[in-house]
Amino acid sequence: MRIGVTWYTEQEWRLVRDAASDAERLEASYAEWVAMAEEATKDMLAAGIVAERVFINASELLAWCLAQRKQNDAAARSEYVSQFLMKNRQGAS
Repeated sequence: MRIGVTWYTEQEWRLVRDAASDAERLEASYAEWVAMAEEATKDMLAAGIVAERVFINASELLAWCLAQRKQNDAAARSEYVSQFLMKNRQGAS
C-alpha cells in the first residue's frame, strides 16, 4: 500500500504552522516535526505502507484551503495531499 504524507522544508513548515488553526497540536519546532515524521514513516513501512513524501508549498496549500472553504488543519492538509497525488498520478497516465 502506498500513501502520501505531507512533507515540508523548514520555511514552508513555519508558514503552514503559523497559519494553522490547530497549531497547538503541531510540534513546537521543525526539528521535532522532522523527528516525528521520520519515526511515523518508519512505523508505516514496518506495517507494509510506503509513505510517499509530498512537499508542501504553503502558499498553494493556503490558497487551496481558501478555495475549498476549509481551515488549515490536519484534515485539510491530509485531503490536500491526497488530491495532489491523485491529480499528479492522473497526469502521469
